[in-house]
Amino acid sequence: WYLIAYETVDGQWIEREIPWDLVVPLPEPEGDTVITQHKVTEAIKSLGVFTSPHAGHKEHLQYIHDRVDEWLVKMVNGHLPAALAWMSYLHQLWSGLRYGLGTLTNNFDDANSCLDGTDYKMLSLLGINRHIKKGWRRIPQLFGGIGLLSLTTEQHICRVNLFCQHFGSSSTIGHKLLTSLH
Repeated sequence: WYLIAYETVDGQWIEREIPWDLVVPLPEPEGDTVITQHKVTEAIKSLGVFTSPHAGHKEHLQYIHDRVDEWLVKMVNGHLPAALAWMSYLHQLWSGLRYGLGTLTNNFDDANSCLDGTDYKMLSLLGINRHIKKGWRRIPQLFGGIGLLSLTTEQHICRVNLFCQHFGSSSTIGHKLLTSLH
């Protein structure tokens, strides 16, 4: 749990640490349980997404980068043909990376730079010459490009889907969207 408290010092908002034990009383055999208090800058994985009240989702972007690096190591060691590598890229790697993208509050420059170095490493695994220019990598194959997925574009898609799904509904998210629009 987080206790979010700020104070102003010379016109600047800074977080204030207030240590506090949150105790949940339980029946006798277990005894009372103390729930851990975290700093507002400490990111915790909750519902599959790393987040903190103060720092946003930079840790989740690092988590995405680490997952792609882990996938690359497995693919290099697996020696799969390019067709199976594409299947793994689209249906295994990206299906896991898409989860929670629509809820992240990062700016798109951070998402753009998150997977910069990994494209070059995965091109040869996918049966593509590594020395192709960067501009062709993210263009869909329908238009003559390579067809690698863009984290920024996928995040836009997830945010639009979240908006379309919840806007105008009676859910909590729907009310928040309507309130923020007003």
